[in-house]
Amino acid sequence: MISRTEAEELLQKDYYTDNFVYLVSEVLFSDFKADKHEVIFRNSLFTEIIQLGISKDCDVTIYEVGLVKGTEKRRVAITQEMFRVLRGQGINNAVVAFYNADKRNYRISLLTSKYEFDGDKIVKILSNPRRFSYTLGYNTKTHTAYKYLIAGGHVNSLEDLISRFSVEVVNKQFYSEIANCFSELVGGEREGRTFHRQLNIYGVTDQNKYSEFAVRLIGRIVFCWFLKEKKSDNGLPLISSKFVALSEIVPNYYHLVLEPLFFELLNTKQSRRKDKYAKDEIYKQIPYLNGGLFSPHTDDHYKYDRVNQCGTFGLVTIPDDWFVRLYTVLDQYNFTVDENTSYDIELSIDPEMLGRIFENLLAEINPETGENAKKSTGSFYTPRDIVDYMVDSSLLEYLKEKTCIDEVKLRALISYSKEDDHLAVFDNQEKKKIINALYTITILDPACGSGAFPIGMLQKIVYILQEIDPDANLWFDKATENVSILIKKEFEKKFNAGSLDYIRKLSVIQNSIFGVDIQPIAVEIARLRCFLSLIIEETVKDNEENRGVNPLPNLDFKFVIANSLIKLEGSAGSYQMSLFEDQEHIKKLQEVRELYFRVEDADEKKDLKDEFKDIQQAMLLTTISNYDKQASKLYQSLSEWKPFSNEPTAWFDPEWMFGIKNGFDVVIGNPPYIQLQKSIDATHKTKVGDMYEKCGYDTFAKTGDIYCLFYEKGLHLLKDNGILTYITSNKWMRAAYGERLRKFLAQHNPLNLIDFAGQKVFESATVDVNILICQKANNQGKTLACTANNLCKNNLSVFVQQHSVFANYKTQESWVILSGIENSISAKIKSVGVPLRTWNINIYRGILTGFNEAFIIDTNKKNQLIEEDPKSAEIIRPILRGRDIGRYACNYANLWLIATFPSKNYDINDFPAVKNYLLSFGKERLEQSGSTFTLNGEKIQSRKKTNNKWYETQDSISYWDDFSKQKIVWSRLTRISKSDFSSFPRFALVDEGYYVLDSLCFFTGDNLQNLIHLLNSEFAAYYFFNSVAILDNGGLQMRQQYVEEIPLPHLNKSLDGLSQQEIDNIIYEAFHFTNEEIKYIKNFLLMKKALIQNSR
Repeated sequence: MISRTEAEELLQKDYYTDNFVYLVSEVLFSDFKADKHEVIFRNSLFTEIIQLGISKDCDVTIYEVGLVKGTEKRRVAITQEMFRVLRGQGINNAVVAFYNADKRNYRISLLTSKYEFDGDKIVKILSNPRRFSYTLGYNTKTHTAYKYLIAGGHVNSLEDLISRFSVEVVNKQFYSEIANCFSELVGGEREGRTFHRQLNIYGVTDQNKYSEFAVRLIGRIVFCWFLKEKKSDNGLPLISSKFVALSEIVPNYYHLVLEPLFFELLNTKQSRRKDKYAKDEIYKQIPYLNGGLFSPHTDDHYKYDRVNQCGTFGLVTIPDDWFVRLYTVLDQYNFTVDENTSYDIELSIDPEMLGRIFENLLAEINPETGENAKKSTGSFYTPRDIVDYMVDSSLLEYLKEKTCIDEVKLRALISYSKEDDHLAVFDNQEKKKIINALYTITILDPACGSGAFPIGMLQKIVYILQEIDPDANLWFDKATENVSILIKKEFEKKFNAGSLDYIRKLSVIQNSIFGVDIQPIAVEIARLRCFLSLIIEETVKDNEENRGVNPLPNLDFKFVIANSLIKLEGSAGSYQMSLFEDQEHIKKLQEVRELYFRVEDADEKKDLKDEFKDIQQAMLLTTISNYDKQASKLYQSLSEWKPFSNEPTAWFDPEWMFGIKNGFDVVIGNPPYIQLQKSIDATHKTKVGDMYEKCGYDTFAKTGDIYCLFYEKGLHLLKDNGILTYITSNKWMRAAYGERLRKFLAQHNPLNLIDFAGQKVFESATVDVNILICQKANNQGKTLACTANNLCKNNLSVFVQQHSVFANYKTQESWVILSGIENSISAKIKSVGVPLRTWNINIYRGILTGFNEAFIIDTNKKNQLIEEDPKSAEIIRPILRGRDIGRYACNYANLWLIATFPSKNYDINDFPAVKNYLLSFGKERLEQSGSTFTLNGEKIQSRKKTNNKWYETQDSISYWDDFSKQKIVWSRLTRISKSDFSSFPRFALVDEGYYVLDSLCFFTGDNLQNLIHLLNSEFAAYYFFNSVAILDNGGLQMRQQYVEEIPLPHLNKSLDGLSQQEIDNIIYEAFHFTNEEIKYIKNFLLMKKALIQNSR
């Protein structure tokens, strides 16, 4: 096996064919068979394609490809052309060395796809094509390539090869190392280690402030690391390694190097720089970036020390050796300014990875609550494949609506893959329609986090523009149509310099992209992602002012810190209309917004801030003079919004904050998942839902989740025919709390629904999710729906197209997705089955005591009480708990209930032994008042408030007589053992006289002998898995409302004495299921068994 030293030396050399052949034949593929010949191609990107050989074990063909000078950064185009070549040869998988014209650097890429071929013609697309690459050669970091590609020795299969090109593995490792640095800086626990805080900020004790400072600091440093990779034609980086490099860390590094770099250089125009930063040549190479990224926040605690020409010592203290550890991590990885797509992925640290890092860092421990901060906000980082699918689907629906162009053509245009590029042919009129639609589109992410969806939208819109208008002539005309002379000249300069994507991106950011988040640091990171996406498109010119780099735009009116779910206070009043009908001031506000977006000079920026505030103040004063005290709430609310600060606002209004009056074209995102019942204070009295209960949401349910409100808010924020695209928990589809949301969505037009039931989408969460695409229009009853399985990974768009069925969701009933065979099974169940509730039975819930420790006793205590007072036996009954219920029978644990039901009107004085026993727990504790009191220095909570007496159970239990009858009992929350899947369903036939706790349900009535077999059948398992809500911990909510609806067949024979298989066959025969349908049910249960056994 090749040693690490030998491997890294090999990987850092310039490209030579012999070295690459040695790598693939001796290091990677033991069965490599040489088969060298030229491959014919037709494109302007490649100089040559040579097939070098094959590996049959790994099902790959090996090539080398020369790139035309200047094309190496056109990664998507290179990938598209190589896949075109592979399709022409009928090849699915390839390992390719793409080498630059000077052969100094190259990429080793794995290209994977899955097609069915008939000759050289594609019959069926089975998975989306993808390219994964390592960047190698001169001056590259080979740590990642050695560790993941080479250290494992010979590759033994295609699956093994794919795993060695896994960007997820690299991402996890990089994040883990960065997260350790984060914890070292702010303190806390990670991976079993305790870190003591090394960061000290004078006068600050709030741990959240430390965490936010650390996130901002690491963000700025990583941003600068990317700037080191952005170079001019002369090879000079935007930031020299003299500032951010492991070898350049000096004593007091933060104050002497980083603070001046951030605040005196990157944040200051050259004409305004002070002292040595205005004079020394090394500083003149650093451009002014603007944009707020490097503007000192209050929480930066920055104060310039003129004597030392740096930040004031003592305000912020960071040990130099912390920077050594952080830079040691950063130094191991290749950084690339080229942005990854889900189609072309480089195993380097790219700008998209930046978002992932900070989305996860925002999830660090909240010291005030002791829980995961991101868990408390219910947020999870959305995988890139999911983002791309949602972005593509949203743009497809929007363009269909706006342009009326055929869907097939638009789908071909939006896709990175080029199998159908012959369909993406547009005449000039169609091109103009698409350009106009994309220029005017408005997109909002109401819970934007680190900006995954806004950036995903930005990238895909730019890609479409590249395809439809490669020279940017149409876009340039549109973008300069109604702008000032100065802006037009700026665009012309970029246009003539060839910075076409800069023009595209700047226009899209200014016109189309909007984001809101309640976390200030999240909004900062979203803005940072936009800045980075822009700066990578700059053409650096060393001999021009500011090195030809335009200062970054100000994004204060693009991403705002606010609560998306709460509307502007008083917004329904007529004074609100007066405020927004003040057209003169509204127009001035819009002008200030547009000017502020591009303003560079610090004084001009300050003047525009002041002007914006003055206009707002004038509007408010006019409103108050017209409406007097009636407008005071509105005035107070509007005064709270400070767009130029870093403070969150308790409300959101798109017109006041963004100037968007008539709604957005697309609302897209991954809103948080937080139960509305969740406590948000130390007393546990204040719930998340308290702040939203009176906001007028039709979808609000106290037992519900906050994402339900985001669905409603998102649709309200849309224009008519606008598109909402969310990924959320899928519980609303079947859960009782989702009924209101289902009803609300049914009043609109759900277009697509994907249920990921059982498929893990989020790395850090076990929650099952769905994607819903819904149009703000009348329901057409034609929702394309599918249930995703493990075949859809990295292949979602193809899977959805091939497996979706039409569904008609027009009611608040459960939204279930059925395939053809599932529809057939469902129809037969409905035709033959009779709901359990109609079987001449009575269904009840068990007994709620409110204090089981007192009311449930063991046999010894029972005997003691009866011995003291024989009359006690009259109110002591055998009791069953959830854990006592088995399949068909119970396992009685010899526990007893003190059955003092209110409906029986007992006088506790008639049972002195029981009375004295209960009083031993404290009468205050047994009171049913809901009060909290202190006893012997300890806080005591009484039982919930009712009108019942202190010694009585909580529920009246008017049906107490039914406990004396034979009954069928089941647990309302049923967990399935990994080792005994066959224990589900668990219904027990229980003899007369047994009572049951409130964790159980039971019914009495006729046909119990047959019903127990029907409810424990294979069919019943299939039904319940498809009908009841499944909790995060894997439990099934077997509530009465679910169980009583199971349709069961009336049989004219007894099932007693038969084997389980015989019983199942009789039931299948009663439903008239075909052999194929029976096989489907059995396979479905096997799949569920496998999922449960493989779960945590």
